[in-house]
Amino acid sequence: MVQLIDELNYADNMTAIVQPALAACRTIGWMQPAMHDGLAEMAIPEDSHNGKLRYMTYAYDGFPNANREDADLDDARGTIVIAHGYTEFCGRYDEIAYYFLQHGYNVAILEDRGHGYSPRDLGDFDRVWIDDWRRYVLDLAKFCEKVARPLDPGKPLCMYAHSMGGGIAIALTEQYPSLLDALVLSAPMVDMIYGVPEPLTPAILDTLCVGRGGENPAPGQEPFPAWDESLVSEGLSMARGKWLYDMRAEDAHYQNFVATNGWVREMMRLSKSIRRDSAIARISTPILLIQSGADVQVVLPAQDAFVEQIEKDGGTASLVRLDDAPHEQGSLPNDLLGEVINESLNFFDYYSSPAEWEINDKFE
Repeated sequence: MVQLIDELNYADNMTAIVQPALAACRTIGWMQPAMHDGLAEMAIPEDSHNGKLRYMTYAYDGFPNANREDADLDDARGTIVIAHGYTEFCGRYDEIAYYFLQHGYNVAILEDRGHGYSPRDLGDFDRVWIDDWRRYVLDLAKFCEKVARPLDPGKPLCMYAHSMGGGIAIALTEQYPSLLDALVLSAPMVDMIYGVPEPLTPAILDTLCVGRGGENPAPGQEPFPAWDESLVSEGLSMARGKWLYDMRAEDAHYQNFVATNGWVREMMRLSKSIRRDSAIARISTPILLIQSGADVQVVLPAQDAFVEQIEKDGGTASLVRLDDAPHEQGSLPNDLLGEVINESLNFFDYYSSPAEWEINDKFE
């Protein structure tokens, strides 16, 4: 399996090895947001790319041979779409994209509305807001069909989804059951930890969102901070945490740090929708959920119940628990990040390989 870069020389290795290899096969593009009868048409922000969503794709055929795990693997195994988490952006996944490419997959990443260089409806780079959570799902579905799948038509289309992206990906598999061949959920937001009893949360959020209150920062939110080692949660790699912070500090587009009342309300609605038994029953995509045992941002029993319900409905789902891992799996130290990457790739490989009855010499 892939070899992770040395944490002791992390910044140097990212600069000298990972980023040049990605640049050799990267395309930056812009996609018109998806439209649906049930959604309002959004205004085009003045500072946006004509209202289009930014994405990046990485083609395996352009990935340098010297960086490949198997130099004899000429054709990609398939394509992996990365669905990012809250306040994240394409570049946050440089290292993970590198490992997926190294192993033989094309990679595609879409920056959700309100993130990165995609449109900001509130006119600043600080707040994260969305009018309707379904917009995220529709945009991701369009991206899969119009951008990611054409990278290698006929090959498997898989997804790696973290946190908020995990919640969106679950909704995607419920609404578009045949879209993906395999889905890995990294610490997915099946349900958030709100800090108040969940039965009270809807009423509180509805009150906070009266008028234009949905655009206001949610309670306890603070703007992008100055660097401090305490920003890197215990159990994460300090080198990876500092690298991510520096990326954000150098570009205001990556400094969204403030959840609005409206965003929190829509995530609550997303969570309630995806946890319905009738919605889970529609899932036919094989799912691997990688759970962070030390997670304080999402509800672990909700993840357990989600996997159990899929199995009860006759679907394919499994759960791997990393006991000591905090929420941000992409910034784990090498021993735990290696588990995340290798578990993910083993899962994708299995569902990207021909079924036994498709192998030509099976009965010879």
